Amino acid sequence: MLSAFNFAPTQEDTEVQTEKKKFFARKSSKVSSSENMESKADSRDAADVNAESKEKRSGLFKASKTQKKALYSQFSDDPKVVLEVVSEDGIPEPTTGDDVVVKVQASTVTYNDCLFRRGMSFSVVEPVCCPATPGMDVIGNIVSVGSNVTEWKEGDRVAALVQTGGNARYVVIPSKSLVAVPRSLDNSEAVCMISIYMTAYQSLRLVVGKERTLKGKQVLVVGALGPTGQALIQMAKRAGADNVFATAPENMHRYVRSVLGAKPLPMEPAEWLTDVKGKMDVVMDNVCQDGFESSRAALSDKGTLVCVGMSGLMNSESMGVFGAPMSARWAQTKASYFMSRTQTYDVLDSFNKDPKKFKTDLEHVFQLLRQRDIKPHIAKRVCLSEVAEAHVYLELGKSRGAIVCMPWKRRIPLTGVKAGKYGIDETELEDDRE
Repeated sequence: MLSAFNFAPTQEDTEVQTEKKKFFARKSSKVSSSENMESKADSRDAADVNAESKEKRSGLFKASKTQKKALYSQFSDDPKVVLEVVSEDGIPEPTTGDDVVVKVQASTVTYNDCLFRRGMSFSVVEPVCCPATPGMDVIGNIVSVGSNVTEWKEGDRVAALVQTGGNARYVVIPSKSLVAVPRSLDNSEAVCMISIYMTAYQSLRLVVGKERTLKGKQVLVVGALGPTGQALIQMAKRAGADNVFATAPENMHRYVRSVLGAKPLPMEPAEWLTDVKGKMDVVMDNVCQDGFESSRAALSDKGTLVCVGMSGLMNSESMGVFGAPMSARWAQTKASYFMSRTQTYDVLDSFNKDPKKFKTDLEHVFQLLRQRDIKPHIAKRVCLSEVAEAHVYLELGKSRGAIVCMPWKRRIPLTGVKAGKYGIDETELEDDRE
């Protein structure tokens, strides 16, 4: 049995839930109906729990003979220039005897997808090559298996972490990469566990020690509003941290305090470092605004810094000679080898180094979701034709949570309804039978 954090609800959790209800009640009275669609996302989650049985009754569970996928054929800083939806007749076949073909029920659109589309891969051995389909996280059902596959069968519900390929109706995946998904889990929520919550869970495991708890610790999360930042806050609080501080724009401080249950700090290091310098037991940096220097300075004498992302640095850079820009490679090298009490975490590296441990941890995280000890905030659900707009949305730093791609859905066309502020329509999704 895998040792877990202390996930028992606290009095503070109850108070935060009360504040959440008040926050969204105030929000609903002030925002327009189109903006309200995002805050209502959670209320639609329950409708997805019985999705599999509904598909079987309606006949949609039967595999369509058309493959559709988002695709870019060259690297570019502009997703709307290179990302398109392509259709292909027929269902893909296993590439080798060890592969399976999965009918994708949900995938994610993440900041890592944006980096890969821009050619910013850190891997020199296995870089992303064009043409490529974005999407790292996949939840779906197996529709065919290779000749050597014995542990999986058609119809099994599975999850997988892939470098690319997720934003499609079908994807070919090595069978050794698969993890079984409990039938009771919602597709949209479960897919957020794979790279987003696993990043939070495994990176915090680097600092909790033998006690498997953060009780008595002061924790700082740099970059609170993205899906990984929110997962880090949630996991740190559930692990018993005394206080969780989180950086965010000033206009989002009430959200950080009331909804996320953290203590908000300004975005700029020059503004927050004076408040926490030398006081933090754990710092989780998802941004790398100044080469991790301010985050390192925030540590107490025995504190630990974990570098889990570089969105602040990468947004201002262009593709390097070998993928990632030199400034990012130097920041990673410095954190890995030259900064004391500092560790780095990358979800793809974690899987590649120890697939068995990664899959075991993911099974545990699925159980935490099943028990409702954790719950992702899904900012938007998009169809394949909206993946490009979702990339724009992410790169502008506008997402307050996870973005989930539903490849078997399409946006309901309604006369007179304008596209959302960032190009994503704020109408409902319906089944796409084409």
